[in-house]
Amino acid sequence: MTEPPNIRTHIEDVEDVIIAIGKSFNLQFAPDELGHVSTFKELCDAITAKIELQDADDCTTQQAFYKLREAIVEVTGTEKSAITVDTELASIFPREGRRGLVKQLEASLGFRVHILFPKFFILVLLIVALFVSACWIRINPLTGIIGLTTSILLLILVVKLGKEFTEKTVGELAEKMTRARALVRRLPWVTQESPRVRGDSRFMSLN
Repeated sequence: MTEPPNIRTHIEDVEDVIIAIGKSFNLQFAPDELGHVSTFKELCDAITAKIELQDADDCTTQQAFYKLREAIVEVTGTEKSAITVDTELASIFPREGRRGLVKQLEASLGFRVHILFPKFFILVLLIVALFVSACWIRINPLTGIIGLTTSILLLILVVKLGKEFTEKTVGELAEKMTRARALVRRLPWVTQESPRVRGDSRFMSLN
C-alpha cells in the first residue's frame, strides 16, 4: 500500500497553498495550528474543520442578531428594516427611560444582558474613595469605616442606576449573547440560574 505523500518535503509549496486558501476563505491559522499536519489528507481535514467552525460561529451570531432584533422591535416599535448590526444602541434606547426599556428587552429575550453601566469617571472616583477610606482606617478608624461603608453603598447604587452602554451596537450585543451562550455550554458549573446568565430555556436556543 502506497504511503500518503509527506507534505513536509514540499513545505514551501504548502505555505503558498495555505496563504492562498486563507485569502480565499478569509481564514487565519495560528503558527502552531498546523504543527501536527504531515499529509495532504490531514491538511485538508484541518482546513475543512476550520471552515466549518467559522461557519458555525457566524451562524450562531446571526441567530443571536435575529433574536435580538425581534426583541428590540417588540419593545421599542422600531422598524425591523432600520435595525442592522451597526445600529447604535443609544439611538434605539433613549437615555430617558433607558433602564426600563432594557428591562423589557431582557424580559422579551428571557435572560439578562447586563449592558448598562455607570459613567467611567464616577466609577473611578468611587473606587478611589473606597481605597482612601480603607487606608484612612489606620489613622481614624471611625471616619475610615464610615467612608468605606458610604463608598460601597454609593458604588452599588451607581452600578444599579447606570445608563451607559457597555456595548455600542446591536452587532456587538449579539456577539456578547453568543459568547455567553457558548460559556454556558462549555462550563457545566455555569448554569442559567447563574446571576450573569439567568433566564429561561430560550437562552440556550437562539433559533
